[in-house]
Amino acid sequence: MNDSTSELTIETAASARIEPRGSVTSRFGRFVARAIRDTLLIAIGIALCARQWTSVIVVGWTFRMMRRSIYRGWWKRSPVRSAVRFEDLDSTAPSSEFPRSSTPRWIVAENYHEIINRPRPDGGDASRLRKLVRLPEALTGGLRANLRSAARALACTYLVTIPGCFLWLAAWYDGWNNSFNKGYEQAAVGPLTGILGNVMFMSAMMYLPMAWSHVAATGDARAFFQFGYIVRLARTRLGGSIVYAAIFAIVSFPVMIFRALPTFLTQSERMESASPELINRTIQIYAFSTAIYVFFAYIITHRLAARLYRSATTRLLAKEPDLVDRLHPVLYKVLEELALLPSGAPPRGRPIVEAVIKTGRRGKNAVLWTGAFVVWFAVVAQIFIGQFFNYQPVTGWLNQPLVHLPSLYFSASR
Repeated sequence: MNDSTSELTIETAASARIEPRGSVTSRFGRFVARAIRDTLLIAIGIALCARQWTSVIVVGWTFRMMRRSIYRGWWKRSPVRSAVRFEDLDSTAPSSEFPRSSTPRWIVAENYHEIINRPRPDGGDASRLRKLVRLPEALTGGLRANLRSAARALACTYLVTIPGCFLWLAAWYDGWNNSFNKGYEQAAVGPLTGILGNVMFMSAMMYLPMAWSHVAATGDARAFFQFGYIVRLARTRLGGSIVYAAIFAIVSFPVMIFRALPTFLTQSERMESASPELINRTIQIYAFSTAIYVFFAYIITHRLAARLYRSATTRLLAKEPDLVDRLHPVLYKVLEELALLPSGAPPRGRPIVEAVIKTGRRGKNAVLWTGAFVVWFAVVAQIFIGQFFNYQPVTGWLNQPLVHLPSLYFSASR
């Protein structure tokens, strides 16, 4: 009896490992279809980055991707992962804003089938006329979600960076104006204004990575102003923040090269004698070529910020469980559903030992904050160098492609 049972078990297991030829074919077909879909999505994103006004959509698309990345990471670490469907985590916001797959949709709603086939209020099936009326909502849901997300992200980003950017603009103008008019008594005004702008911009950049991710995770622009909580998050991952700043500086270095390159291209003999048609065609090719790099660089820097935020959140809550009661309602609901909220206070050590550790931690944090500040200065230096070689009066100061609108487009008049 035991032998026959064991043989049956072995045969069952062997047959389970043998996949029908059709399933292999269907799996390959799904792989090819997904590869084509992702390639088209990337191509659309690159095309949108070729112009500043269309790159707004890329901002919202990226922040929706950040939201999915944050939730996906928490879901993978959840002890109740097998009991919670990942697609059900974002029930607190419109489902059109939560990507069902790894890459959001550009125009069509994520749940366009559900929107069109949604039952009537009385529970009956939707008529053809009702489905036809719902068609515009389903076909533009992704675009509207991207624009809403972009409006939140850009408004918050410009709010903390625009003071420094305007001071740069004023400092550059005053510096050149002073040089031409020989106003030696006001010689220090331009440099001091520029230094103040540098300090304000670098301070904003130390705040933005966690703030970006917090807005993306909550879908709420008001979460951007939870200064105490966001600063705590940055302090929890100060070492990671320095690494992030260094990666950001490295990734932004080619952007400086792309900005300065047109100055050298226009000095060639071929371009000096070129026709307007050739010049315009060269500009279009250059804009599209730079859009390829800026698109991927923008996504990489923001996805890294999301990963940093994801680990900082759980680490901070484990260290300070009292913050659970002050969490944003969206985060509280998601983390509670995933059983990632801490229960009980952390174990306390002896008071003297705690005081010594706290003092040492403050000294270490001061060194790390200073280090992060210095690394962010490398990004500021790249902006000034790019402007020195190829000055762009407004967009050169007010739009940094990896911070604001992901586009390096310039017109022939510049």
